Amino acid sequence: LRDDGKGSALLTNVTWMPATADRLWSLISPHTSEDVFNYGDKTDRLTLFARITVPTLVILSGKDENADRPVEVIRKAFDEKTKSVNYTSIIIPDTTHGYEGKQEEFTEAVVSWASGMPLPL
Repeated sequence: LRDDGKGSALLTNVTWMPATADRLWSLISPHTSEDVFNYGDKTDRLTLFARITVPTLVILSGKDENADRPVEVIRKAFDEKTKSVNYTSIIIPDTTHGYEGKQEEFTEAVVSWASGMPLPL
């Protein structure tokens, strides 16, 4: 579709999220603005993430089916690149990318962090 100039066409064979050909390409290709782990490079630069200076909470799922590396390695990459003035990262164990079965823990973590209370995990 992109080669035919139809990058903005909605894909009908992507069931996990609405996406156009351009959006899907941006998600899976190296050196795009959404290449948050800079897959085309030897090390994770997290270029866009490293520019964030506002308070930031990163929540990762312990059994993320979309992770291309151990979630602890992903967390470490975020932890090392942050420039946020108030940064916290946590891993919610034993749950998938959508936090199935752990929605309450996810919500508690967000509310605790946003209100300045100690995180429950």
